[in-house]
Amino acid sequence: MSDIMSKIKIKYNLKNSNQNLNNNCLGILNNNKIIYSDNGITTTIDKEKLIITRKNDDYEIKLHILEEKGYIDIKEGRIELELKIITKTLENSRINVEYLLNNEKYIYEVEYEVI
Repeated sequence: MSDIMSKIKIKYNLKNSNQNLNNNCLGILNNNKIIYSDNGITTTIDKEKLIITRKNDDYEIKLHILEEKGYIDIKEGRIELELKIITKTLENSRINVEYLLNNEKYIYEVEYEVI
């Protein structure tokens, strides 16, 4: 089945010691990329390269899961981030990544279905 511009229903959860963001929203699946916007933040997940990008008008965070590196771009420049992957699971319609980002533990879970 081709995933060229399929509309999807997304359920996500991003949590660390300070926050627990979870929501359901709509997005698209386009050429192995999941794209959705919620609360002013656009998230793109490249399923093939396992790159997670979250951005808004003030910043862009990019996490390269397979390479275990990340950075944040802000108006003043780029900041390299210390990234260590604890676990990662990539299934047909589910992505789970548990990681340390600058020594803080995060859990990011995404489930989606084509509608």
